[in-house]
Amino acid sequence: MRVTGEQFAWNAHYPGNDGRFGRRDIKLVGADNPLGLDRTDPDAKDDITTTNQLNFPVNRPVLCICPARTSSTASGCSRCA
Repeated sequence: MRVTGEQFAWNAHYPGNDGRFGRRDIKLVGADNPLGLDRTDPDAKDDITTTNQLNFPVNRPVLCICPARTSSTASGCSRCA
C-alpha cells in the first residue's frame, strides 16, 4: 500500500486484485483525485483509494510506502510515481 500524507489527510492507495499499482500523474491531481491516479491505465482499473481510512490485513506482513505531498509536488517521492 501507499499512503501519502498532506495537511489534515492521509490518502491511501491499495493495488487491486492484480497486485499492481496504477500509474500516477501530477497533472491529474485534483480535489476528486488527490493522488493523481490515472484511471485509464489498465493497472489502475482495480485500485482502491481512501482518505483517512487505513486498512491492514491481520497476521500478514505489509509494505507501506509513505511519501509526503507538499504544495509543490503531489507525487511525493520520485521512486513512487
